[in-house]
Amino acid sequence: MGGLCELCGKGDAVNECSECGAKICDSCTKEVSYEEFHPGYRMKGESFIGAMSEGVVRKKLCLKCFEEVDLLG
Repeated sequence: MGGLCELCGKGDAVNECSECGAKICDSCTKEVSYEEFHPGYRMKGESFIGAMSEGVVRKKLCLKCFEEVDLLG
C-alpha cells in the first residue's frame, strides 16, 4: 500500500480498515473474526452454519472503528 499510517502517522500503512477504509499500520490494526449466522438461525435457536450463511468473517479494523463497531449484533 505504501505511505504512512493515517492514525499514528509513524508506521508504514500495510492494512486497510474494513469499516472506514483508512490506511493503517500493523500496530494500529485489530483483526477480529466471528461466525456470521443467517438471522433465521438465530430465531430458531440453531447454531450450525448453513448454506445461506457466510461462515467465518474476518475484518481488519482501525482502533477507532474497533471501539465503535458492534460485533455482537
